Amino acid sequence: MISWQTNYQATCSIEYGLGSYDYTIELPGYATSFSYNLDNLLAGTNYQLRIKAQTFDGSEFSTGLTYSTPPLPLISGIRVQSLTDKAATGLKVNWSTNIETTSSIFYNQKGEARKEISLSDKIKEHEITIDNLADNSIYELFATGTDQYGNTTKSDTITFTTPIDTRPPKVDNISTESSNVGSGKNDIAQITVGYTTDESAECSIEYGEGISGENYSGKATNDGIFETNHLSVVSDLKPQNPYHFRINCSDKAGNTTISSDQTVISGEITQSVFSIILKTLNSLFGWAKILIK
Repeated sequence: MISWQTNYQATCSIEYGLGSYDYTIELPGYATSFSYNLDNLLAGTNYQLRIKAQTFDGSEFSTGLTYSTPPLPLISGIRVQSLTDKAATGLKVNWSTNIETTSSIFYNQKGEARKEISLSDKIKEHEITIDNLADNSIYELFATGTDQYGNTTKSDTITFTTPIDTRPPKVDNISTESSNVGSGKNDIAQITVGYTTDESAECSIEYGEGISGENYSGKATNDGIFETNHLSVVSDLKPQNPYHFRINCSDKAGNTTISSDQTVISGEITQSVFSIILKTLNSLFGWAKILIK
């Protein structure tokens, strides 16, 4: 859009071109304020521009300038890098634009619905991280960007294969709670173990008597259940007895991790109400002694 004013009523014409005045546009009527939208210009190009005016009495005057049209946005150097420090398969996508634009990535597993990640800040060096991709799978993606004038650019579509998952799950936030089931001679202890993994995993508890050691004679499993928040119950334990355990987890790719050895004391025996009454009577009168073993 070109706008200008004259101090007298005048008719005006616009002359413009590349290095010379190749084109002329005559504006109708007399006025002192003018505007005109020059379109179909080449982006990122220097133009010679001249405004010529003529008043009622035939006086002529003109002014000229050199005008540069803004360049259209272009994407270059798009590249994809696998992220190996994350639990789920991820990628970092980088690219550059010749002018500041927004950042968008459109991606999909081949044959699946397309997804989008967009950032509104206008920059020239772009980076977007894509998380939770399927491992060892073929994906397609392309980048787009929009400049301050609404001009949009799109990269070529690239195809890539995500790497095979070789990273085991990480076990964290281990907590234990001891409890008892039954009473008296039938009383047995159990331990509830809670923990998390940073990716979906199938886990089991391996345990043995003692505060440490290589003996893990027992095992509590959650076969076929892949989750990130875990709760396992180890039952049929001796009350008031030390146990050590470790957590064994595998993700869907078969990567396995084993936690450090943990120690826990199983719960105390709780006497039945009848046993407590007999012991109380025995301490008072002595006649119930024969009933208590």
